Amino acid sequence: MDNPKCPICSSESTNLKIVSKDYLVLKGNSNDFSVYYCHGCSNGFSFPFMKNEELNKHYPDDYNCYKSHKGLSGYIQKLKSGNDVKIIKKTLKNTGKEVFEIGSGSGFFLSLLAEKGLIASGLEPSGSGVKYAKDNFGIELENCFFEEYVSEKKYDLVIAFHVLEHFTDPVSALRKMKSLIKESGYLYLKVPRFDSWACKLYGKFWHGYDLPRHRTHFSKNGLIEILKAEGFETVMFKSDYDPLATIRFAVFNSFKCEDKKILLRIFNRLPQNIKLLAATGVEIIMSPFKSGRMSIIARKKT
Repeated sequence: MDNPKCPICSSESTNLKIVSKDYLVLKGNSNDFSVYYCHGCSNGFSFPFMKNEELNKHYPDDYNCYKSHKGLSGYIQKLKSGNDVKIIKKTLKNTGKEVFEIGSGSGFFLSLLAEKGLIASGLEPSGSGVKYAKDNFGIELENCFFEEYVSEKKYDLVIAFHVLEHFTDPVSALRKMKSLIKESGYLYLKVPRFDSWACKLYGKFWHGYDLPRHRTHFSKNGLIEILKAEGFETVMFKSDYDPLATIRFAVFNSFKCEDKKILLRIFNRLPQNIKLLAATGVEIIMSPFKSGRMSIIARKKT
């Protein structure tokens, strides 16, 4: 059987990178899923290609976290979110600007933006997330998938944190995002980094693959080139720490072989805060070798 054609750039020059399973939701008790590398665009894609109906069983109601993080994890999350708010404020330069978030989850991040004087709105496909946002932050979210969203309204900034990798056709998704942005407005993306040290070191247990939910996998240069081709100019690139990659590597790696992975068993039994501190230390040490997540702000060209 020939290797599948890349759904991102249509190149036929692809090769198999890894074969893995759904470790996050089904704990390894799933069919095999493959990830291919494309030599044409330097990105990756998941195979087999699946329809949304087929993916439904891999999206349980609690897939996204709609409750606030607590303890050290919550503190770190607040620091990261606060930094993103500062970046957005600096990019937009003043209050009163309109921002729209795709995949708003609990609505927590939008609530932070609203507190800073931005006009914040968004959409979330999960009914649980929509309810949580309304009950806890007073934010009314559109309850639909992005593919179904229709609006003539345009925004100064569109936010898509860990959304783009869920599309089999990310180019079409980017074009739709672009249609929601005002002239010279911005797109703020966060995605796992396909050419990171974590991807290379953790292999099929890298949680950035998140199979089969993540349909496409982006390298730094690969994503920047896609944005350029679609009429965006990258104005900020930032590497993001991802301590969860180390924690989940230990969990995923031990599902089927706990009798053999003694060190992983010991690590998994540590208190969550200790694991988080250790994993953060790993991220700091390995940061010169391309962190496992990346953030990009791109301006819509006039």
